[in-house]
Amino acid sequence: MKIRSAFVLIVSCLLTAGYSAETSEKKGLTVQLGDSHEAKPAVSSGAPSIAATLLAEAAANRPALAPGLVSLTTLDEKLQARLDEFFSRLKRGDARMGYSKLLEGSRIGQKQEVVEKLISQTQDTIKKYGKFEDAELVHVTGLGKRLRDVIYVSSSEQHPLRWRFICYESGGFWQLLDIKVSGDLDVLLPDPLAPGAGK
Repeated sequence: MKIRSAFVLIVSCLLTAGYSAETSEKKGLTVQLGDSHEAKPAVSSGAPSIAATLLAEAAANRPALAPGLVSLTTLDEKLQARLDEFFSRLKRGDARMGYSKLLEGSRIGQKQEVVEKLISQTQDTIKKYGKFEDAELVHVTGLGKRLRDVIYVSSSEQHPLRWRFICYESGGFWQLLDIKVSGDLDVLLPDPLAPGAGK
């Protein structure tokens, strides 16, 4: 399927709202620390979620991408398979194995205290918002051939979440540089009527 454009990438490993192993006191959920196959939805129940539909409707109000960034309609097959497997494990209630597999080969995966905090915060978030139901790939932004900003939106019983994965290809392998998660509705759906929206 063609990925819906929804978010603007500002390439950085330090972000705002979310939870983070290094900034865990922030609101919501951020964790600090490919190109020839058609992208497919991740763990999905079939019909697009409400969150993904709203994201698509709000896309027209997003500002233009910064110079050098491109909105992509494809994602490396192996990278997407890892992300899909991660969400499949979250749906089965196995956050620990999900992160273990997702972070294999990435520097963040070597920091055990970071990984443990990540797992704990993810489990707490799932408890807060209810059973994890599914996740959809909604946008991919690229900078050059080796850096990708991948956005998923997941649905839970009570609230959607935005998952942002910053991925870098080196030696034929995609490693995760950064993972950020937010339940902040202003992050999910910026106000199209706010000053400067759509410019």
